[in-house]
Amino acid sequence: MEKDKKDLGTLLGGLGSPGLAERLDEMYRRAYGVAEELGVIVGRTTRYWDVTVGPGETIKIEVDPETYYSGSSSLYRIGDYLAVIDPKTLNVVLLRITRILRQDALAKIGVEPPISQYSLEPDTGSVATSTIIEAEPLMEARYPDLIDPSPASSSIEPQSPVIDPLPWVIMRLLALPDEGILLGSLAHPAGIVKNAGIPVYLPYKAVLQHVLVLGTTGSGKTTLIKNMVSSIYSAGKPKLAAVIIDMNQDYVQLPFPPRPESRKQLSQDPVYKANKGRLRHPRGVLVVLPVTVEMLRSADDPLRATIREYVEEAISPLIDDRKNFGIVRVKKGGIEYFMIDVVGASIIITPYTINTTMTGTENLFGMIPGMTMFARDLLRVLRTRFHKDYGFYPPLPTVLAAVKAYLSTIQSKNRDRYRKEYDLDSAKDVVIERMYVEEGDYSINDLENSYARYKYGNSDIPLIDMVGYLYDILEKMRPHSGTLESLYRRLASALESGLIDVIRVDSKSQSVSVRNEPSWKTLIEIAEEHSMPIVIDLKPALDTAFSGQEGSRLIAYRLLDRLAVWKQRVYRERKRSLPILVVVDEAHQFFPQEHGSREELEATRQIASTISRIARLGRARGIGLLFASHSPRDLHDIILQLANTKIVLRTERHQLERLDIDPEYKPYIPRLRDRQMIIQSHVFRETAIMARTCPPVTLHFDVSALFG
Repeated sequence: MEKDKKDLGTLLGGLGSPGLAERLDEMYRRAYGVAEELGVIVGRTTRYWDVTVGPGETIKIEVDPETYYSGSSSLYRIGDYLAVIDPKTLNVVLLRITRILRQDALAKIGVEPPISQYSLEPDTGSVATSTIIEAEPLMEARYPDLIDPSPASSSIEPQSPVIDPLPWVIMRLLALPDEGILLGSLAHPAGIVKNAGIPVYLPYKAVLQHVLVLGTTGSGKTTLIKNMVSSIYSAGKPKLAAVIIDMNQDYVQLPFPPRPESRKQLSQDPVYKANKGRLRHPRGVLVVLPVTVEMLRSADDPLRATIREYVEEAISPLIDDRKNFGIVRVKKGGIEYFMIDVVGASIIITPYTINTTMTGTENLFGMIPGMTMFARDLLRVLRTRFHKDYGFYPPLPTVLAAVKAYLSTIQSKNRDRYRKEYDLDSAKDVVIERMYVEEGDYSINDLENSYARYKYGNSDIPLIDMVGYLYDILEKMRPHSGTLESLYRRLASALESGLIDVIRVDSKSQSVSVRNEPSWKTLIEIAEEHSMPIVIDLKPALDTAFSGQEGSRLIAYRLLDRLAVWKQRVYRERKRSLPILVVVDEAHQFFPQEHGSREELEATRQIASTISRIARLGRARGIGLLFASHSPRDLHDIILQLANTKIVLRTERHQLERLDIDPEYKPYIPRLRDRQMIIQSHVFRETAIMARTCPPVTLHFDVSALFG
């Protein structure tokens, strides 16, 4: 390099420009000094080709054989980062390798050994040639601070020093955030960058503008989400609360460390070693457990029995000591929960059922989509008139019973008073099916439960009279049978889940009430107090007869609606509350693409409208949505539109058709390694970057595998 500088000075001096020669000599000397400070010099911009800066142009870099064969892997891999220091400005320009050109010197000039001496042995002397690397300029910033980089647009001089930059130089030139949720370490198609020394964070503001995570089975999608949640709870008090909708009990494993065999793999992973202090599994979890009326009819103390059975089936298989755990019952803020300490982890479990008796009708439509406009109007009238007289909304089982009774009446030729009484009596079973005895030795059949009195404030009305009151409204309105049938179908389908307006019976007083729905205000406060995420475990309810997918969707829609309502109330009252990240795994199950019958199409359109409203409100009030799926083709278009950040792990090529992913990265996606991802977000200066996360820092296995 020193010889080149002297030759340049001699040439310029011979041209009669000694002043310029001295200035250039000083410029290049300073540039090479800066290069040595910011990294390891590996080459220079070529003196044999034009150095052109412009859209679509690349810079050619000469690397001498000694440097090329020194073992610096950054010179061998497409997608890796280099940097060039321009002598005249000392601007540092980040480069990304796009092509690597190698030549055999003798073959290039057409020299071949004699045929008689032909051998398969390599002639190594002829490959000791300079390497030409082509790289695209990305970003540039002024030395020494390298702050506020801008797109590379300045000219670059021939023979400018090219370096393998230090990690902080790459991080600053890419303007990578230095806080937020840790996604992993910077990577390129061939692997990680700088031995995983460059962390990649997703800023909290990006989380509140919604995220979509896509990846085929086995690509590391669940691992990534678990590590993201762990990142949130790794540094003392979290800056946001994580609420996870869990269909497969993947996330109840969060408070437990990996098993020994997985722990060894984790300890050897370079991404984990580089980010060890930033990633620790949570020490506890708050499980919101949807319980159906079928689950609550199983014992004398239904709640405790349900919780104990859940612990034995879902928690015990995760730990070695499956017997020694105690269950403590706690009441706080109007909700009841159970605390369990196992192997250093705190598990809080609160039963969850939906109570609609204090919910406006408009909010119900988002939870029970698919009703026709006339059915929605009819339900609104029934509930509004009842609320006006009694101060609360009728439990939905009583509405369903009234609709069933009135349908039976109008479908019969006999519509007299005796027919009405007969139809009301036959509809009583609709209500009884949603009831359970809170405690005591009585069974449902031992009590005239439909006549038990429902007390609220100054109101006191038997359940059967509720049904009769609603029947009388229908009789006066005389709605069309098609409207009644539409309302009946949607209510019956929702109530089959066993989760809505579960009616508790006090066997001593024979009074009834609807089970309280835990308030999200209290749940978030408990989770914040204990620094633990909230997991909505849908699996037990899914496994309960008649619940299925309908039940899981009800919980998801209800969760989002209640969180939005609460956040709006907090905003109006100007009170503080943590921002919330809601993780919806298997999102295509909850927000499917439009297809099917007219009623199904109407349902998906109503769902899209609801989620759009909640997403817009969430951005302003502090609710971020993370949708995860292996099947973007099955996701509703609204999800793809709402997510301003898209994280794509290995995904089949045909699944990418609907994704607006940078064309430069699309060819790599079907071949990405496990846990490697492309992140496309407006928060990064580059349209997209690559990263790789480590193996899960929490327990991660399929519980069902334990049973064969």
